[in-house]
Amino acid sequence: MLRDVSSVNADGQTTVRHQSDGLTCNSFGGNVPSVAVIATWILITLWLLALGAPAGVLASRRFGALAGTRIALWFGLASALLVLLLVNFFVPLRSSWAVAIAFFAAGLAVVAAITIAMTPRLRVGPSNTEKRGPFPYWSLIVLVALVLSIIPIAHAAFGAANQWDSGLYHLNAIQYASEYRVIPGLANLHDRLGLTNSQHLITALLSNSGWGIDAFRLQVGFFVFLVTIDLSLRIVDNRPAARSVGSLVLLAGGAAAIAFFLSNTDELVTSPSPDSVALLLTLVGAAYLADGLSTRRTELAATGVLVLACAGSVRTQLWAFTVIAVVLVIVFFRSRASGIRRPKALTLAASLVSGGLLLTTQVRDAIQTGWLLFPLDRFPLPVDWKAFDPAASRLWIISWARTPGAAPDEVMETWTWVGGWLTRATGDWSVRLTLGLLAVAGTLWLFRLHKSSVSRRDSSNLRASMWLLIPVITALTLWFLSAPDPRFAWGQIVLLGAIPAAVAAAVRLTGAAMPVAGALAALILTPAVLAGLVAIDGETREGETVTTFTSVPWTTSAALTPVPTPDLAVYTLPTGEELVTPTADDRCWMAFPLCRPYPNDSLLFRGDSVQDGFSSRMWTQ
Repeated sequence: MLRDVSSVNADGQTTVRHQSDGLTCNSFGGNVPSVAVIATWILITLWLLALGAPAGVLASRRFGALAGTRIALWFGLASALLVLLLVNFFVPLRSSWAVAIAFFAAGLAVVAAITIAMTPRLRVGPSNTEKRGPFPYWSLIVLVALVLSIIPIAHAAFGAANQWDSGLYHLNAIQYASEYRVIPGLANLHDRLGLTNSQHLITALLSNSGWGIDAFRLQVGFFVFLVTIDLSLRIVDNRPAARSVGSLVLLAGGAAAIAFFLSNTDELVTSPSPDSVALLLTLVGAAYLADGLSTRRTELAATGVLVLACAGSVRTQLWAFTVIAVVLVIVFFRSRASGIRRPKALTLAASLVSGGLLLTTQVRDAIQTGWLLFPLDRFPLPVDWKAFDPAASRLWIISWARTPGAAPDEVMETWTWVGGWLTRATGDWSVRLTLGLLAVAGTLWLFRLHKSSVSRRDSSNLRASMWLLIPVITALTLWFLSAPDPRFAWGQIVLLGAIPAAVAAAVRLTGAAMPVAGALAALILTPAVLAGLVAIDGETREGETVTTFTSVPWTTSAALTPVPTPDLAVYTLPTGEELVTPTADDRCWMAFPLCRPYPNDSLLFRGDSVQDGFSSRMWTQ
């Protein structure tokens, strides 16, 4: 017997629970929920393209319309993140679509005005775009693999969100950005909420739509969608610049990352994982940096820095990598300034937006924590909402990254942990991929598989991309000496192999490099994509609920694996305020607001509401 129990939540979504004692039923009535997800991604992408259109117009004069579209996409993303960060200082992101659209429109107008004012000479004169070659028909197999990969990625939006950190703090971070302005001392409630993650702000904005808070399920897949657009445009754009080292880096790293995501969608796609997003943005940023170094075009290098700034706004540890890359770019182009004319408009615009992302994320962190460069314990601010000393929390993160479950005093003053860490690290997908790519690079340099037609000068230009290994190795050194969990540095680990392999392929295989790399990428993607497509059956399984989403591109119903509902205990602070804490483990999941992982009587309210913020008794005693 099948009994339906329906309810309507605060977001206007209707949930139907099918209690069927293990029976399955078709819950969609012919509807394809993943199409609504893809349609949402397309609408957001068009918005980003509108925001980045001025940069795209400028770039198209130098690199063609397809490359201009790619650059517009990333300028639009960076501008959107910057605007969202600024907006959230003044209003909750779930206040209304009208407010959000107004701020986005204002941001677009400012970007357009600045770009036009900076580049009066580029509006006249002939274009110097490189000529495009014939359509690369070999690319069709790669394009098909990329397009098909989007279907299971979109379908994964309705799966289980199983990453531990999602229940620990990701979902609550999205909720606070949705319902409140930036909260002073929020880190006193939960230290992980003190660090800015700009990708969560996109979800907070989308929570205004019919997806509601479940928009978090679309987050990682959206960034995969952006990467597939960039990669697809690179593949079909048969110009020398599009067939550069950067395209090879993104083809190798991007295809492997998507295949890896499809192997564990619950943790890497459905969950709003910053590990996944940081990896993708790091690969894209490095690809544009490689393009800029190999072609000596500051516009491309500046775009790479811009994307890395987006990555830093997602995971704060990546700001170190971004800053080191900026220093490299400055040194590289200063040493080669003689006789090279370079337009400054896009470079200056990228610098302004990148600097804006750095400034706004650090100001936001300072307001939420009361420290500069949190979680470092070096620069406290003279404010009453200063969070507890972050040193202890940071030491536990480092010790668990070195040896899971170890206490700080077991691993901080010794190197005995390295042996066990090596054993675990070599099993990580990124390390294995890097070792394979390094083997490919070594093989190409040792054995001339194809007679190269690259001139000595072009070969030197292509090898300039190897300079990127300096920030990569420096960042990996800092990572190893601090918290060497591979997921914290997936991007840099992959680049350690992808950059040498891309340079070797570009020099040794020349015109055959992209077709060969494309064939390998399709080979990597195909098993994962096919497995993902086969798993889509449209049936409701045990533990799933049929949820109807309205006010999305069209009303859609999907068999959804709901977020767990934790058992909560109420506890009262000495000052009389009540909070809740989970009893089974430290994950609050959707319990909001005022849920923390464990009781802490040192917490103080700064006012009558959550918006007034929190402080700590430890600084007042």
